Amino acid sequence: MLIYFVLLSLHRIFAYKKMTGMETQGVKKVPLYERLKGNMPDVLAVGAAPLCVERAGVFLCMNGAAEIVLDGVRYRIETGSLCLYFPYSVLEVRRRSDDLDGMMMAVDLDAVSPLISRVTEFDGLLALRQRPVVRLTAGMLRVIHGYMLLYLHHARLAERYEAEGRRRLWQLNELQLERARECLVLQVVIAFTGEDGKTKSTVNRRDEIVHQFFRCLREHYRQEHEVGFYADKQCLSMRYFSFVVRERTSQTPSFWIANALLTDAKQLIVETDKTVKEVAEWLHFPNQSYFGKWFKAHTGMGPVEWKRHVDKAKGE
Repeated sequence: MLIYFVLLSLHRIFAYKKMTGMETQGVKKVPLYERLKGNMPDVLAVGAAPLCVERAGVFLCMNGAAEIVLDGVRYRIETGSLCLYFPYSVLEVRRRSDDLDGMMMAVDLDAVSPLISRVTEFDGLLALRQRPVVRLTAGMLRVIHGYMLLYLHHARLAERYEAEGRRRLWQLNELQLERARECLVLQVVIAFTGEDGKTKSTVNRRDEIVHQFFRCLREHYRQEHEVGFYADKQCLSMRYFSFVVRERTSQTPSFWIANALLTDAKQLIVETDKTVKEVAEWLHFPNQSYFGKWFKAHTGMGPVEWKRHVDKAKGE
């Protein structure tokens, strides 16, 4: 089934969570599209704790400016900037202007990897991680903005046709939606490769190790909680594997594994009817008691207490 892009405001990004602390909020329901405005009171959460993003995506800045720290590196975003981030990227907002205006879109980069692999002398998606912010020309800005609006148009039509039971139109629109998705993501890749068609950074073996780790993590984090599993998948010693991940991401493999589990656990606790025991089983913890202690160690409160805290915050 087609994985939909969803346009969201940056302060409600793809069910991301604050990584630690008592103020962590649950997953929020968001509209299909909301234009990002820098003068919103809570937008961008300036000065808040770093956030971990669950899905890959892009932010297109139409006006204003912001200063962010992405995976430990500081970047300035301004009018015409396109920012690309990957799953489990750590985002911190240092500053932003009141006139900040832009569009956010989740993207499934892996879905277009087979298309990109046909391009000769292109290092793939990993090369893009090394240069996540690029300044667009006026023409490229209009093109990418147009593709975003086109995708949004077909995504809304898909919802409408499905709700109305118009299956034939829904199927045809799904085909258009898939083509629009591919065109948009490929245009984003073109924007990051530059006019000469080549990325300006090179990918080495250590970068590839980190890339494969995150891909493996997305697939196995619920079942596999030990660093050794991910090192073994690449036939590496746990010591060297941990060194490379920490060197490239400023965090240990254990941090990323725990963060993936914690993000999923919070969503399940707040947004589903699963009991704590069922959440523990779903995430393959030995038992409910162990899961409760682990959750409290990372959030400062137990699962039930944390859910009450979130529900209370929502009601205020």
